[in-house]
Formats: sequence, structure tokens, C-alpha cells
Amino acid sequence: MPDERAELLRLRTNLKIFRAEMMSPQQLCEDVPVWRQLFGDESALLAAEIFFAFEREKRPIMDSDEIDFVHAIYLPHTDLWRGDRSFADLLKEHKVSFSDR
Repeated sequence: MPDERAELLRLRTNLKIFRAEMMSPQQLCEDVPVWRQLFGDESALLAAEIFFAFEREKRPIMDSDEIDFVHAIYLPHTDLWRGDRSFADLLKEHKVSFSDR
């Protein structure tokens, strides 16, 4: 019984840490260093914002979203970006950085 209680307490602690990391795109970038390693300093926050937009949208992820996500990572480095309508609308609706491009 003590081992089960210790495991439950460990899981509860891990869940609290996970929730804290997932509270905002900024928090995700600060608390999860691999996020910056994956996307670079300039695009990490943008990638996190897109991730959160998908979470809030609750729509199925389409095949075309994968490549649009990869292309959107370049938004901080370009003046014009093109994606399909549903992905572009997702960025605009959730006020993702650079969505005006």
C-alpha cells in the first residue's frame, strides 16, 4: 500500500508540472528547452502558439496541416506566407504571431 501511495503522489506531482508547462505558449517555451531546440529561438514561441491554437480549435488535424505547420515556422523570417484556408484561418482566429502575413 505505501508503494501505491508514493506512486500516486509522484503522478500527481508530474501532472501539476505538466499543467504548469502547458498554461501558455510562453510558459511552454520557458519550461521545455527542447521546444527551442526543435524550432529555434525565433520560431519557438510561434510554434507553441500554433500548438495551442490547435488545442483550442478542437478540430481534426488534416494531412495538409503538417506541411502548413512546418512552413508557418518561417513566418518570422518572411513578408508573405501562404497556407490553405483552414490553416490560415486557424492562425488568424487565434491571433497567432505573424498571422497578418
